[in-house]
Amino acid sequence: MDCVYLLHFSRPINPSRPAQHYLGWSSDLDERLRKHRKGTGSRLCAVALERGITFVLAEVWAGDRSLESRLKRQHNSRKFCPICNRLQAAKASELAVAKTGGN
Repeated sequence: MDCVYLLHFSRPINPSRPAQHYLGWSSDLDERLRKHRKGTGSRLCAVALERGITFVLAEVWAGDRSLESRLKRQHNSRKFCPICNRLQAAKASELAVAKTGGN
């Protein structure tokens, strides 16, 4: 089945750029993930592996390369990442509690 997938890295690949995601397409997701984990799937994942940065599969959508292209053109993978959105919501809650003094 063709799918578009989003990988979330445990930390940014490059400290000067906040990118923490890889968006890709595959007709065999399991095999593609195996390649990414071995460092042979994409250059970005290979660099992450070299730097000891781990990643998890954050999201999967049924779709083809045209969906992958549409999502990539937005240059905002964070928006589609449930991990980042959960972390952002938790930080907002912590700030709200801090502002009210925990009441």
